[in-house]
Amino acid sequence: MKKNIFKKIFIKFSKLLGFEIIDQSEFNSPTLNKELNEELSNIKKSIVLPLGEVKLTRKIQSLSIIFRTNTSIEIWDQNKKRIFEKPKIEYALRCLNSVIKSIKKTKELKPDTLIKFQVIDDNSSDENLKKLKNLINTHGIDCEIINHDKSEHKEKIAAENNQETFGNLSSLLKCFEVAKKDQSDLIYFVEDDYLHYEHSLVDMLNTYERVSSQHKDEIIVCPSDYPFNYMNNEKTNILIGSQQHWRTITKMLCTFMISNKMFQKDVLKGKRILVTGGGTGLGKEMAAEYASLGASVYICGRRQSVLDETVKEITDSGGQIKAYACDIRVSEAVNDMIDTIWKDGGALTGLVNNAAGNFISPTKDITPRGFEAISNIVFRGSFYLTHACGTRWIDEGVKGSVISILTTWIWNGGPFTVPSAMSKAGVNIMTKSLAAEWGHYGIRLNAIAPGPFPTKGAWERLSPGQDTDSNENDAKIPMRRNGEMQELRNLATFLMADGCDYLTGQTIAIDGAGHLGSAGNFYQSLDKLTDEDWDLSLIHI
Repeated sequence: MKKNIFKKIFIKFSKLLGFEIIDQSEFNSPTLNKELNEELSNIKKSIVLPLGEVKLTRKIQSLSIIFRTNTSIEIWDQNKKRIFEKPKIEYALRCLNSVIKSIKKTKELKPDTLIKFQVIDDNSSDENLKKLKNLINTHGIDCEIINHDKSEHKEKIAAENNQETFGNLSSLLKCFEVAKKDQSDLIYFVEDDYLHYEHSLVDMLNTYERVSSQHKDEIIVCPSDYPFNYMNNEKTNILIGSQQHWRTITKMLCTFMISNKMFQKDVLKGKRILVTGGGTGLGKEMAAEYASLGASVYICGRRQSVLDETVKEITDSGGQIKAYACDIRVSEAVNDMIDTIWKDGGALTGLVNNAAGNFISPTKDITPRGFEAISNIVFRGSFYLTHACGTRWIDEGVKGSVISILTTWIWNGGPFTVPSAMSKAGVNIMTKSLAAEWGHYGIRLNAIAPGPFPTKGAWERLSPGQDTDSNENDAKIPMRRNGEMQELRNLATFLMADGCDYLTGQTIAIDGAGHLGSAGNFYQSLDKLTDEDWDLSLIHI
């Protein structure tokens, strides 16, 4: 109490003397809520109150740096005066060199922090690209150079009269796409016109860890001295790093750092998890997430070649993963695979029933064989796997967790997808039944009912001709958007991790309230089709 009183007296006295107070513990500096285009140098008299001791809860163990460069352009200011007097490549090389030096210093001072470095190049000449590569090789830095092709975004970006503007937007979109797939704790995106000193990255990491440990909400940390501002009217707060100021912002800028993760890097360390249908789509996403968080992951599917590609991709990212080709419709094949996994390293701790099959069709046209094609995978396969793992857990006295991927149709029906809706409804009942029956063994069963999380395979089967990035269905979803894959990965991690052991027998919808707003199924769009439409349609099976 005395400390607070003295603090208040000190602040009041300092203000009377004309000092501006920056209280880091308040995470707010009202008089420094400046426009983005305002300089900090005009602050003549200020006193910074120390942050004090902070318990670090957001430890950064991996950092991904995305460096965007375009050496072929000339930039002019509003007065038609060249900003870059010399060829742009000279400035890009200076910037790249400063980033590399800062990376080296970070590796020296934070040897346990994994750093991934990527360069996304937009239309540089062969000569300039060679100069960039030579500089990287000279320093001996591991770096992936991605040559950006603007044509891949021609359908996503509205046509612009100014081709340079189109190219810039396309390049930015490429950077965001790369960042979205990244599994690092933090992502730092920098342009080729920002210079770093040796301790820049270290200072930035330390600043983020201290501040974000105090706040549940995500923040974006941006250096205060970036050279160009894309937005001039956003208010910001000021943080004090050990060697420079940093701004906290809420919108995207040319230079930013943002957390991409909800959980600690090793939250699943020691876990052994099997994901069915793990070679593609949602299964692949969950498998990659589990592996990135320390779990030993197993995936299965029917196509070994597809599984092998996923294994290589996840292994290259540092994850532990193995794959088995298995037809889960056959109980003997399931038991053989589970025996093999048990022998490989002991009991599994988690199972994700993700493998599925589906198609859309008027139910009157579905044959018994068509029904079995779906029900044998979803209904029978999920039971075979759950039973194979569960009985072994019970025999060995091992706790385990089962997650089944369902749909919101289990609550309100799935017109034109009846075999899938029936099968998933059965798995939902299995989840509730076994949660009660096996609860005293320490075995948990839960399920996830995703809304629209577009993946290529599912979109081709269920929404042919629709772009995975399409927002056509946004109006039907109360939150007015499709789900982001990281949101689903976070939920799948939460259900599999320790810390929620009392949660069982639940099916959780993650669909932006879609099933509450408009049933979340295909009825509205497919009921309009006539028999002739179905006969002519490529989606009829």
